[in-house]
Amino acid sequence: MSRGARVKGRKWRERGYEYILDLLDDPDVIEPIKFLRSREIVHFQRFGESLGLVRDYLDSKRTFTFEKNSALI
Repeated sequence: MSRGARVKGRKWRERGYEYILDLLDDPDVIEPIKFLRSREIVHFQRFGESLGLVRDYLDSKRTFTFEKNSALI
């Protein structure tokens, strides 16, 4: 998934939360929706950080060594 598609999806979800919040007037419903919206943002940020770490690892030069074990020969 491209970065542009992820950003577009995130903005679409944010607008959805804003639309729902605009329709509501009950504080007992608004607060959980705000919590879910903030949790969504944090999850998106953590996913982006994790994806960056995985990409860095896959792009890095990895060297593997093999030591002869006399028990295997």
